[in-house]
Amino acid sequence: MKTWISSALTACALVSLTNALASLPPRDLHRRTDFPPLPPCPQNNYKPYTYLGCFKEDSPRSLQYNTNLPWSTMTVETCTATCKSNGFKYAALIYYGYCYCGTKLPEPAPEADCNTPCNGNPSQICGANQRYSVWQDTTYPAVDPTTIASQYTPLGCYTDNGSRSRAISYRQDQLDFNTLTTGACLDACGKQNYPFAGTEFGGECYCGYQLLDGSAPTSSAECSTSCTGDATQTCGGPGRLSVYEAKILESTQPCGSAPPPPPSTCDGTAYGYVPGQSETFVSLGIGKNWGWVLTGKPPLSGPLYLGAGGNDISKATVVGSFTITAVGKNLVVTYTTNAPWYLSTTHFYYGSAPPSKIAPGQFGNTHGGLLAGTTTDTFTIPLDAKNTKYIVHAGISYAC
Repeated sequence: MKTWISSALTACALVSLTNALASLPPRDLHRRTDFPPLPPCPQNNYKPYTYLGCFKEDSPRSLQYNTNLPWSTMTVETCTATCKSNGFKYAALIYYGYCYCGTKLPEPAPEADCNTPCNGNPSQICGANQRYSVWQDTTYPAVDPTTIASQYTPLGCYTDNGSRSRAISYRQDQLDFNTLTTGACLDACGKQNYPFAGTEFGGECYCGYQLLDGSAPTSSAECSTSCTGDATQTCGGPGRLSVYEAKILESTQPCGSAPPPPPSTCDGTAYGYVPGQSETFVSLGIGKNWGWVLTGKPPLSGPLYLGAGGNDISKATVVGSFTITAVGKNLVVTYTTNAPWYLSTTHFYYGSAPPSKIAPGQFGNTHGGLLAGTTTDTFTIPLDAKNTKYIVHAGISYAC
């Protein structure tokens, strides 16, 4: 009897554990020992990030800072604002809402690979399994990777005795403690785009994005330990960092600095065009304005024309391009513009016959209110072999 009761209790425990595990988010992304992120930067206190594209998850991660923010309520705005306040150039969302930050990119992936909606806003895309949707802070200066190490300037001696984390987060264990020099530490940090570097206790090298956990300047006499690899140099001391900073690796508009006023903008309309496969709205009797219905089976691609009054493409401006491709059971439509032309809205029509009238808002596929500076947008919709008619429409904003 005791054996039967023990077995039953064990079985119940296993069932309870299984049910508990099933209720967890479907990815197991382990919490790092990073210092908890600073609060998100207020939306009106920085220039919004620009969407960069879909990228592969790699190992070890190029985008290494795990914000550990709530997965169930994640949005693009929350992730980018957190990466901004913590000093990162890139914000990345993966698998419905895990938010990562970093300063280096992994390999790109096909745009169609990023197709999972954000838990906090299903109209936004948050990567996919092993795929990141990456956003970029464009306020960072251009960098020559061959000269980064020479861009660091000394800040002095700083304390490193916080109770919760190191003052500079990432120890460079690939460097030999017994042969460390200042130059070797700066080179290691520069190659990984860390704006802060610090040497400590003669042979330790640390890299990071900001000084953390109450680190403060202290007397230079406390950073008097000789570097193990060059006795003519000093490499901090016990609990003390010789700190260096490369401002070229930092945003020119950090969180809290008011972004510059936006330039005056004009708005226009663009339509996709494919030579030999485009019929005008006028010729089809469905509209009086210019524009085209495209016909054919995917793949199709062509330019996005702005201002082709009277359907005269010789008067129009090419502001970008589009592609229509079949990917498995889906039709993937990608819009791409080139600065200074930006996407403000996109509309896509997909059917077996042209619409009865031209009303982009009723085309069935709409992305409105795109973030300022958007240069690419994608629709992923179910493929239907009967449908061979398309209208590719975009609202375009530009400086004027």
